[in-house]
Amino acid sequence: MKIEFDHSMFNTETVGVDGFTKVYAPGSDFVRSDGGAETCLTSREANAGYELTTDFSDTCGTVVSMENSMISFKKTLQFGNVAGITLDNTQIFLAGSNKISVTFNCKYSTSASATSAAIEIETPIDVSGAVTAANGKFDTALSIKFYDATYNTEITAPAPIGSTVYPMVSWSVDTLVGTIGFYVKSCQVVDVDDADQTDISAKPQVAIISGSCYSKVVEAKPFGVRYVDRFAKFSYKSFSFDTTTTDTQKLSCEIEFCFESTCTNALTTTSLQCPKTTGYTYSFNGVN
Repeated sequence: MKIEFDHSMFNTETVGVDGFTKVYAPGSDFVRSDGGAETCLTSREANAGYELTTDFSDTCGTVVSMENSMISFKKTLQFGNVAGITLDNTQIFLAGSNKISVTFNCKYSTSASATSAAIEIETPIDVSGAVTAANGKFDTALSIKFYDATYNTEITAPAPIGSTVYPMVSWSVDTLVGTIGFYVKSCQVVDVDDADQTDISAKPQVAIISGSCYSKVVEAKPFGVRYVDRFAKFSYKSFSFDTTTTDTQKLSCEIEFCFESTCTNALTTTSLQCPKTTGYTYSFNGVN
C-alpha cells in the first residue's frame, strides 16, 4: 500500500537561513497517532512531497476493519508532537504541540476472482482440455494451479478424463495471516471452445462449487478447512463437454475475503443450506 502526499498537507515547509530556500521536515518526524513506538518512516523525492509505502501489516498503526462489504486499511499520520515532562506525578508541557494528523483509508472489495493455470485433460479417444491462466483481484495476488494429490507437485502434464484433479487457490499476501482470510464461494468449469458463443459468460459451464457447497456429481470436495489464510485446496473429477473434438476449458472461481468471524457465519454448515440446483447434488463438504 502506497500513500503519497504534498508537504503543504502538514505545513512541513519552513524558510531556510537565507530567507528564500524552503526546508522540509524529514519523514521520520511522522509518528504513530496511537502512541506506538515505531515512527512512520517516509521517503522524500526532491521537493515533490512525501511517500509512505507499507505492506498490509499493522506497522505504523494500521487499523483493519470491514466497511459495507469492503475491507478497510486505515493509517493515521501525525506530525508535530511535543512530549510533556512529569513533575510530582503531574505532566506539564513547556510548548504547544502544533500537532497535525490525517487519516488515509484504502479499501478493497471482499470479492475477487481467479482463473486456473494451464492443464490438459485427455481420454483414450483424444478428448483434451486446456485451462487458461489469469490472476484475480485484491492486489492481483490470487492464482489457481493444479497439483498432485499431495499438493506438493504442480501438474502440467495431461490428465485422463474422469481422473481426479487437485486445484489450489493461492493468495500471495502473507502479512495478513491471522487477520483476514478467504473461502472459495463458487467455481465454474467453462467450455471455452464453444464456437456458438462469443461471450464467455454465455458459454456452457458447470458450477462445481456454488454458495461454498460442492457438487457430488463430479465428486467435488474441499481438502481440509474451507476458511483459510492463504491456500484453499479442493478436488473434483475431470470431465469433457465434447467427446469428439478437442475441448478447451477454463476453471474460474469467485473468492470471498473476510474476517474469520464473518467468514464462519457466511459458510454453510449443513447441506440443507446448499443450493438446490437440479442435478448437481450440492453438499457443504462434498460428502454428506
